[in-house]
Amino acid sequence: MLALMSDGTVMSWGRNVSGQLGVGGTGNRGYASAVKDGNGQLLSDVVAVSAALQHLRGHCIAIDNKWTKF
Repeated sequence: MLALMSDGTVMSWGRNVSGQLGVGGTGNRGYASAVKDGNGQLLSDVVAVSAALQHLRGHCIAIDNKWTKF
């Protein structure tokens, strides 16, 4: 699950077998955690998020106000 917060940050929770939640590590999360980029920095200025399940693996994407994909 993903939630786009009013301040442009992103929270995620749920299954995290492959690290798809973007919170560091691979443990499942039963609570919301802040999503980070590949450098460990919190995502910010996000304008859209999407999550999908394909072949039993989750995929998440976020796009910031400069159209950068995470």
